[in-house]
Amino acid sequence: MRYRMIEALALLASIGASWQPCSAQGDAPPPATSPAERLRAIEDSQARALQTYQAGLQGSDPDRRGEAVDAYLAAVAANSDLALELAETSPADPAAIGALVFVIRTAKAGPSDHSERAVALLSRDHAKDQGIGEACQSVFFLYDRVGAERFLRAVLKENPGRVERGSACLALGRLLAYRGKMIRWLRDNPDRIDDFATHLGKEGFTKFLNESDVSAMEEEAAGLLERAATDYGDVKEDGRPLAEIAGGELFELRFLSIGKPAPEIEGEDVDGQRFRLSDYKDKVVLLTFSGNWCGPCRAAYPRERALVEKFRNRPFVLLSVNTDEGRTTLKKSIDSGEITWRCWWDGGVGGPITTRWSPQVFPTSYVIDHEGVIRRRNPGAEEVETVVESLVGAAEHSKAPQQHQTDAQPAPKSRDESLKGRP
Repeated sequence: MRYRMIEALALLASIGASWQPCSAQGDAPPPATSPAERLRAIEDSQARALQTYQAGLQGSDPDRRGEAVDAYLAAVAANSDLALELAETSPADPAAIGALVFVIRTAKAGPSDHSERAVALLSRDHAKDQGIGEACQSVFFLYDRVGAERFLRAVLKENPGRVERGSACLALGRLLAYRGKMIRWLRDNPDRIDDFATHLGKEGFTKFLNESDVSAMEEEAAGLLERAATDYGDVKEDGRPLAEIAGGELFELRFLSIGKPAPEIEGEDVDGQRFRLSDYKDKVVLLTFSGNWCGPCRAAYPRERALVEKFRNRPFVLLSVNTDEGRTTLKKSIDSGEITWRCWWDGGVGGPITTRWSPQVFPTSYVIDHEGVIRRRNPGAEEVETVVESLVGAAEHSKAPQQHQTDAQPAPKSRDESLKGRP
């Protein structure tokens, strides 16, 4: 489940948060009888649409690529409508929750109201249901949707199951933390507001950004994550206790904000040699959380290789926390030249470094200046080179006066010269 959520969010991040998700033509599912069979047919239809969409993006013809996107969006809408109808007509069937989770993961935070309608049905019909935890995990990225927050608060307050309340507590903390992060980023990048304003419209979305109390939001998020770690710490999500998961996300909220010193990282590289982030002090660091299992991560490798080459012999280094489960997978990428920078091998997405830093999507990246301060989080592909160039220039400038002063000093005397005239 954790891998499915991460891959879905990684795909969303790679294509663009303005929502251009995955596939093309949507063919009508064949007739099915039970709700479970109907849901499987809808899921199969969407999977075929995804394959068609991805095939349509391979060509260079912009018209065909545009047609592939339009066809996929039509498939998302059609299959989401069918899943919503299933959930509305069969609310007591176990497949109803699955259908609503399908809608949220398929429609995502897109321009349509499908995800919002799905969350409304979850609140109305399923807030007290056993097994609602998976649905709670699915909604945290709907940060600007009031319905998502309302649903999680209802589960936390009303559900009789301790496991379900634990899932809702963690998910609500995540949602508020993510909301605060997005608001801060959009306030700093107002030119990107149009990309995210599809749901509320630009005027409504701008009002949402300006009137939100981010400090109070993040304070409540921290409290919820602490509660998840203490009151529900033994509850497991994807095999991991909430104490571990919430602890990592609380660490991110408190220590990984822009302008804060980057925490130390220590671990082994692919050859078993230990090294630290602080070994690269006085250099600008592009730190990425990545893995060969993640398509968008591998798609970024060529750009990252080019960046390493461009800033060679300057105060810059690219370092990655690799989350492949097998060390040999990373070694093959390095030996083949696909990866040309040093990596910590973390042994999977549940590894100690990844757990502590708790990235919500893959790839996740941080730009750290030569003084060890976090300056950017997840810069866009077009932005990262500009940011690195600026920070590398600042690093070089900071060394220049010291270097000039050193050059101006007279050369040290030899031992014999220094002793002349002395007893």
